[in-house]
Amino acid sequence: MRSLLTTLFLCTFLAPQVSHADTTLTQAVECFDTMLTEARGGASFSTMVERYVSVAAVANRAVKVQKGLNWNELSENDRAPYIAAIQTYFATEDEKVRKGIGANDYVVVESIALRPRYHKKVREGYQLAGVYVTQGGSSENFALYIVKGTRCLIYDARWRDAWLSKYVTLP
Repeated sequence: MRSLLTTLFLCTFLAPQVSHADTTLTQAVECFDTMLTEARGGASFSTMVERYVSVAAVANRAVKVQKGLNWNELSENDRAPYIAAIQTYFATEDEKVRKGIGANDYVVVESIALRPRYHKKVREGYQLAGVYVTQGGSSENFALYIVKGTRCLIYDARWRDAWLSKYVTLP
């Protein structure tokens, strides 16, 4: 199983953005259940999440949080370094996993559970809250902002109470 930090390693392909999708709680939970089924079927939790992360949505949030810029006002050329920075960050995290760094942070897939009481509507999707246990025995909270359009997409994620977009150092 991969490291928790690599749980959000982003593939080199940009996932399509959903222009508008008013996701219901039921749809978001169904998306999460599909992802979790993949993880329990042999894929790591990390790999499961990788397939669903929207690089563009994470870049949008990172640019807004760190730089105070509006993603929609940036040209494709201006966006490219931000996408590359996010992909580089997760490639670095993936390399740490290959070297076995942080093994105690690996997620025990069977321990992953949603906490419905803490789910909340966020713009056009839902932020699902949950908990898992690491190989090191720590109990950790998580939140995934899921939007269901033509397919399920993770727009942002929170691990250890910090937004993913705050972890990525932007150019």
